[in-house]
Amino acid sequence: MNQPNASSGKIADSTDSRYESTCDCAISDKTAWETSNSKVWRISNNYLTITSESTSRLASGTDVAIFAKVTGFAQGEVDNPNHTFTFNGVDWDLVKIDYEISGGDSGGAVTNAAGSQIFGILKGFGTGYSDYSPWDQVEAKFGGLQLH
Repeated sequence: MNQPNASSGKIADSTDSRYESTCDCAISDKTAWETSNSKVWRISNNYLTITSESTSRLASGTDVAIFAKVTGFAQGEVDNPNHTFTFNGVDWDLVKIDYEISGGDSGGAVTNAAGSQIFGILKGFGTGYSDYSPWDQVEAKFGGLQLH
């Protein structure tokens, strides 16, 4: 989840990151010198600790928190847990939320309101909405991801 910002240069507490262009999501591996918890940037020098992962799609109406490079912190709710978005002939099976992020926010984290459970990674947006890749899809794509 490495994504630069003006304050700290990253939203995740890691310098070892990978990017997969067909997933449009950034993830990070933990390194030995880091703390035992994954962290998501909220404001300068303030990190939220991710302690669990979502293993299923959220129901419509579920509140979510968004942490992104341009938007920063925002809140919204799930509009459609099974939104198909077609781009360049590829169908993406995403979760649609009722908050419109900004260009440059892709790769940001979608969590519960407390910031302790990861739901997915921001993918893109349209007028009045955004989509995210559910965490189970990100984990399936890269295999064996764990938040420590």
